[in-house]
Amino acid sequence: MTETDIAPAESPYATLQRLKDEYDQINEELEEIRTTLIAPREEQISAIMAEAEMIAKTIYLGSIRDPEGKLTLSPTYKTRRTTKIDIDKLRANHPEIYGRVRPYVTDNIAMDILEAANGSMDQVQALLRGINKDIYDAKAKVRVPDLERAINPPEREVLVSEGIIEDGIITVGEPWVCSAAFAAAVKSQKRGRKTKPAEIEEGEDDE
Repeated sequence: MTETDIAPAESPYATLQRLKDEYDQINEELEEIRTTLIAPREEQISAIMAEAEMIAKTIYLGSIRDPEGKLTLSPTYKTRRTTKIDIDKLRANHPEIYGRVRPYVTDNIAMDILEAANGSMDQVQALLRGINKDIYDAKAKVRVPDLERAINPPEREVLVSEGIIEDGIITVGEPWVCSAAFAAAVKSQKRGRKTKPAEIEEGEDDE
């Protein structure tokens, strides 16, 4: 009878080391794939989306229609206006408007000011500015609706021209096109959801 050579069993440490080596090798291969294949494709996707969003925004804001009337922007694509305020410029250039706009600070900043003056959180915003005007003005924020209510149209034009108010537009949804018929059907369906279905009167059969 011939004796058979039996390989010694792999120790748990050796198994873990082998698995770790395989893991590292696969990770290196994946990283190479990301660098050579995926990353360039992602850059292409970003460039395509940027161009598509720019064109879609132009169509949306200009109410541009498809010459043949067959296509339209996807119903899921919308724009939303945004407004930014440069509060430092507003305070420096137009202190009278800054005073009317009701600037405010967050709870954490308010607590810092109140603690520095041995006050309490029951104090109001006007008191906070009186305690430490420099910290208050450095940390204060202004809500867009408050500013819009505090100024008149000519003042707004001045603030826009000085870069204190910056109006922008952000897009929501993917900037693709679809058939005009499909878009009309989607809009009709949405309107249908808002309409409460008529109730069946007593004595009628729902067949």
